[in-house]
Amino acid sequence: AGSLVDSLPQMLVWLREALRTVGPDERFAIVFFKSGRVIETDPPGMIEPTDRMINALSNAWLDPEAAPVLPSGRSDPGTAIAKVLSYQPTDLYFLSDESFGFSEGSTTKQQAIRQVEQAIGETKVRVHGVQFFYRNGESALETLAGRYDGTFEFVKEKVIESEGDSDLIDAIRDE
Repeated sequence: AGSLVDSLPQMLVWLREALRTVGPDERFAIVFFKSGRVIETDPPGMIEPTDRMINALSNAWLDPEAAPVLPSGRSDPGTAIAKVLSYQPTDLYFLSDESFGFSEGSTTKQQAIRQVEQAIGETKVRVHGVQFFYRNGESALETLAGRYDGTFEFVKEKVIESEGDSDLIDAIRDE
């Protein structure tokens, strides 16, 4: 199982709450990436933040009990970034733990940062990072947020109690 076993339920709840702050004139897309695959919510593309749509996404994709996306392995975020950039966003938000951007093997923080920078290329976009639970010095997400005029948030405390995580954690371990 990947390192997100304990972090993913918290990330989903954090994202569900963050969607409620999206303004009516804004749009968003949610893209997961793992093991070289891009997994996009349904509907794909830029989404209007209506109450109905946010409730549907919350129930189908952002409920830790539903577990629609289970973490496994490590992956390069480049394909997911390319997909999101095709929607011409103004901002990218990355949610992860300390393993953000690391591929199988011995990828370093600097290599992970280069992977993201190469994927973004000359595109004008702000990069924001939200890192959950684990912090050991400056993270790749924090560095990227600084380089791309974004924000960085470190989520130290759990946003949901761990007893609700058990089904998701069991499903991840069984995958």
